[in-house]
Amino acid sequence: MIKQLSIGLLLTLSVACGDDATKPARTDAAVPDTVTDASTDSGPATKPDATLNLHDLLIVALIETERTLLARCPCLTERGVYETMQACVDQVSLGRSWVECANALDLTGMDDATVRANLRCSIEELMLRTDCLMASACSDDAVAACMTQTLNCPMLPLNVLSRVAVECNIGFSR
Repeated sequence: MIKQLSIGLLLTLSVACGDDATKPARTDAAVPDTVTDASTDSGPATKPDATLNLHDLLIVALIETERTLLARCPCLTERGVYETMQACVDQVSLGRSWVECANALDLTGMDDATVRANLRCSIEELMLRTDCLMASACSDDAVAACMTQTLNCPMLPLNVLSRVAVECNIGFSR
């Protein structure tokens, strides 16, 4: 069964303020070697290129959102939310079947320099949070400190993200 991806879940990752560098680092943050699907790559991300078009930025934003969700898997597995890391990865993976669809969407009326700048900032903010999650302890305080890190980005363009999520059937596998 496919559960439709909620834009609210995507944007839960766009909260506000707070950092606590005093928490001990988690040593089990990497996705296990048994995960071979490219959609589960949780390796270090790079800052989004200023020349990326709207389609590319949307794809990067969604992949970075997935990377943030994957970074939570070690803690969620440790807490028993999932029996195995693979079960968590399977739950939060967006797959890649939606990428071709996203590239084909006509987003001309939604594309402008402000939307692209907001997406670039949001991607950098997601990267900051993901990197924090991958190095943090699994305590509620440590996770909250990571999830509330902010670069004070403007609001994500919900209309653009919603369109891509709905029209391209982006969802979590159950």
